[in-house]
Amino acid sequence: MAKLCDLRADMSSGIIKDNAQILSIALTIDSELAEFASNAPPSVFSYTIGNKTDGTPFHVTEDYDLSPYNGCFHIYQSFWACNFWNNYRYARIIVNDLILTELRSLAAQSEAVWNSSHFRDQCHSIRDLMRQCAADICATVPYKLGAVVREEGRQHPSPIKTGAGFTLLFPLYVAAVVDGYPSPTCTWIMKCFNIIGRVMGIDTALALIAVLPTERGMVSWVDRMDYDEELRGRSRVCTEVPDETMA
Repeated sequence: MAKLCDLRADMSSGIIKDNAQILSIALTIDSELAEFASNAPPSVFSYTIGNKTDGTPFHVTEDYDLSPYNGCFHIYQSFWACNFWNNYRYARIIVNDLILTELRSLAAQSEAVWNSSHFRDQCHSIRDLMRQCAADICATVPYKLGAVVREEGRQHPSPIKTGAGFTLLFPLYVAAVVDGYPSPTCTWIMKCFNIIGRVMGIDTALALIAVLPTERGMVSWVDRMDYDEELRGRSRVCTEVPDETMA
């Protein structure tokens, strides 16, 4: 995160302007993040992945229920380990957003690069990684709010406190911005912010609900690129198919 902050500061101050150089540094940071996570000791940082296939929600309070995102939730060994993973995930989202931005700038300078399968495959891979990180952040919410523990009768390390809500704010916001408003992910996260704001009294969460509709998504242009390519493909098919009336 410190290296990412340094890079962004150098970009803002104009110390680093070259797109290729920015991309190279960002790719190095992302690689180091992935290596860092892969070397995390399982004895401390491993977690369990659960699924609610019956569609029933978790009961956060008597007044609020929360269905796990895509039916998936995580159970961690500690709140600290959960925070570790969420910090890693939002860091990868931010650095990969930067990578996508620089790739787009470089590809825009060459139509051949922009239309190449390698460029598109690289963008798809980065987009999928960002979406997976966002989904994993969402999967931590039932645990952080204590809903998993109460429902499954597990021992909880401490009572549910406002601190749990505070540590979710930034990771959830970054996760919501990956696809932006009004994607299913963003809509689900807005429900989480409503619970955090109303139950825990964290007004910042309610303020974020008002801000999120202005976010159109980090990866939306990759989806549009695919859509434009599909339209071009359909157009080519239409022009190549002989007109039966002429025949």
